Amino acid sequence: MTFHFAALTLQLAVAFAETGVTPPPFRLTIASEPASISTLEQRSSGGSYLLNQLHAGLLEWRDGHLNPRLGRCQKTNAKQITCRLRPEFQWSDGQPIEAQQFVNTFQSFLDPKKPGLRADLLFPLENAEAILAGTKGKTSLGVKARSQPEQILEFQLRDGGLADEFLLNLSNPLLAPLAEPENHHPDPLKMKTSGPYSVVEWNKSGIYTLAPNSFHGKNPNRPRLQFRIVTEDAVALTLFQKKELDFLRHLPTLYIPEFAKTVAFHKVPQLRFDYFAFGPALEKFPDLRAALSLSLDFRELKQLFSADEMPGCPGIPDAWYTPQTCIEFDLVTAQARFAKAQQQKTLWPPLRLVYSKAGGEDHDRAAQWLQAQWKKNLGVEVSLAQLDNKVFLNLIKTDPPPLFRRGLSPDRPSCQSVLDSFNPQANEPLLAVKDPTFLKILNDFAKATTAAQKQKLCHLAMENLQKHFILIPTGPLYFSILVNPNWQGWQLNELNQLNLADLHFIAP
Repeated sequence: MTFHFAALTLQLAVAFAETGVTPPPFRLTIASEPASISTLEQRSSGGSYLLNQLHAGLLEWRDGHLNPRLGRCQKTNAKQITCRLRPEFQWSDGQPIEAQQFVNTFQSFLDPKKPGLRADLLFPLENAEAILAGTKGKTSLGVKARSQPEQILEFQLRDGGLADEFLLNLSNPLLAPLAEPENHHPDPLKMKTSGPYSVVEWNKSGIYTLAPNSFHGKNPNRPRLQFRIVTEDAVALTLFQKKELDFLRHLPTLYIPEFAKTVAFHKVPQLRFDYFAFGPALEKFPDLRAALSLSLDFRELKQLFSADEMPGCPGIPDAWYTPQTCIEFDLVTAQARFAKAQQQKTLWPPLRLVYSKAGGEDHDRAAQWLQAQWKKNLGVEVSLAQLDNKVFLNLIKTDPPPLFRRGLSPDRPSCQSVLDSFNPQANEPLLAVKDPTFLKILNDFAKATTAAQKQKLCHLAMENLQKHFILIPTGPLYFSILVNPNWQGWQLNELNQLNLADLHFIAP
């Protein structure tokens, strides 16, 4: 049955193309205007769906595996990776993408005077950190280009055991090549792009139109894209219902029962590690942290959000850290720990849970549920504060509140990517964990060379975070989205990277 449907889809697409009729634009939203369309200026962005159509990396993560994109890469030895560029992918002006352009881009990421915001993605390369520190020249970077008989990149790593993680880094669109890496803020209408699209309209009113890059692979039916800025999920849903959008990037959980059985509904698993964190102000109150964690009936939260899996467990694949570790509802223990904690009550800071408005109404509902649980099960009052995202991020960096929600979208599909965000020595850790046992696990993980070793250490790290009640994981997450069923070929992976290179329209 699947074969016949695929064949029919292909026939309809060909028939539509043969009519000579231009397909309609594919309409979708972004949360905010990108500060720049240069990958050098991006860390993460509400405009990532747009940027990912302009930039393509050497590899891509699709269907749970690394796949070739602009290049085919393999480990030559423990400290070396070789990538051969694929000539069927070219710049949007038809010029070949050259290996040296990758080298130039990576060197710009490490410019000590004006580095790229994600220069850390290149730290596994030989001399990368020294170049960024200004103690070595850029030509010493562990990447070389060859042009004969084909375009080849050779990566030299600073240490053995880093190859697998660096290959995952190469699937990050932020490591896409730039034709002019010295230009940190290029004109969107003039920028050469390596991805499946280029910009043809950049409107101050928040409308951005992208046209197909016909030199990127083989998809003659690729349509134009039209992005518009919409900050509220409810507004975007209304636009989708009025048929003014073709792709709704986030369906609030409140509406899942209404749309779950429609052909437009899709549920995409995500590699995320979201959690409620205990800030430094509660570091000296382990009994209070334990009571707040164990007093939550996660079964209610699961039902409230129509979740497939239980909250209280890390939102990463079980295979990364088998056996699974979760915080479980235990009201008896929670109340006993709370009774002990009350002996220090005069020293508590006012309990306040802070979270970002960027999470929309779902984060608001979750915060209200936590507040009600703590009042009902412990009799403790916790105030709520939902802040503008910029204000929120600045607050948790400068003066972290006692309780706050963080969302971590790993930049590569590995447990190490998650653990790096808790390393006090990392560049802007999301939550610095100073427990000596945890830090030893991080150190051992960086030296691990086998999948079995990494799996065991990942389990120990997750267990440590929960045993000491450093955070409350929200559980595995799925993105519920709505897509006009006349559009086929879109790809949304577990890292929330949207690839529209194969997008095509099926005439109704």
